[in-house]
Amino acid sequence: MSENKTHSEDRTGPRLSGPLSALGGPGLPITVGTVAFHAWTDMVSEAARFVLERQQQNARARNAILACKSLDDMWQVQADFFTVAREQYAAEPGRMLDLMNKAAASGMRVSKRARRYDDVPL
Repeated sequence: MSENKTHSEDRTGPRLSGPLSALGGPGLPITVGTVAFHAWTDMVSEAARFVLERQQQNARARNAILACKSLDDMWQVQADFFTVAREQYAAEPGRMLDLMNKAAASGMRVSKRARRYDDVPL
């Protein structure tokens, strides 16, 4: 029976060497990289969404201030603007933390497949 496999490959793919060999398998670094990439893109998307929302809010407030006929109306628009801005800025760290927690949970699911410190062949 002849095998066409090289010494560095088995049924699961190429073996890792060096410091990556402790990560526990050929697919794990790619999986961890994928999880990190998705976490990064989720966070960048959320940041872009937040900035866009704030810019739209700024434009609405500017237009409302320009349409004011009295100083009292302008103060009310400005107070409403700052109230909404404060609420949005206060909520955004929570959204980012939720994204980080989701990414960490995804990473924990991946790491359960990793080799443990006491599972290193001697």
